[in-house]
Amino acid sequence: MFITLVTLPETFLKGGRSLKIYTIKDIAKIAGVGVSTVSRVLNDKPDVKLETKLKVLEVIKQYNYSQNNNARILKQRTTKTIAVVVRDRKSVV
Repeated sequence: MFITLVTLPETFLKGGRSLKIYTIKDIAKIAGVGVSTVSRVLNDKPDVKLETKLKVLEVIKQYNYSQNNNARILKQRTTKTIAVVVRDRKSVV
């Protein structure tokens, strides 16, 4: 049996063209704002100027950015997941 580990590069080919996977840091740099500002826009916080919010949303749309939920969960350090351990099916009420 052969096991091959594959690491996806930041860019890969899709339809004959290179497609970069953009991070929140990339979006912030392109929009000319801080990472925290992009985060506040994504979380719809009220403390962002309308002009800034529109600029960030335009960059997000232009670069087809979507949040990486795995990275988000790791950053939050909570998963909102619970585990239930059952000894056998008969004990389930």
